[in-house]
Amino acid sequence: MTYLRKKDGFQGQRAIIIPPKILASLCMSHPVVKPLYVTDIGYYPNAQHHHRLRPGGSKGHILIYCVSGKGKARIEKQAYTISPGEFIILPAKTAHEYFADEKSPWTIYWVHFTGINSENFIN
Repeated sequence: MTYLRKKDGFQGQRAIIIPPKILASLCMSHPVVKPLYVTDIGYYPNAQHHHRLRPGGSKGHILIYCVSGKGKARIEKQAYTISPGEFIILPAKTAHEYFADEKSPWTIYWVHFTGINSENFIN
């Protein structure tokens, strides 16, 4: 059996991606915002076949909060199971993979964030 993999496209999903022009003109330079700001945020309900693989990591940090179902994540070579009420933070520029459980796919809220204080926040 071939496992179907999807980055997005889940019924009822919501996502907001801050346009790069706004990030560059406001978020990266405004003294109030630049310490820590959101670049992308969303909600994936019953995200069957959800899967992301980023061998080089992502530009910003990612927080995934599971509200139902379950999923798994790997950060570099360390594996984690994420269950309802749990979250994981995937550090920027760090190899990672995450995916919904095949039998009980997760419903997640997720947020990508960065800023000059983002490293302090995740630590």
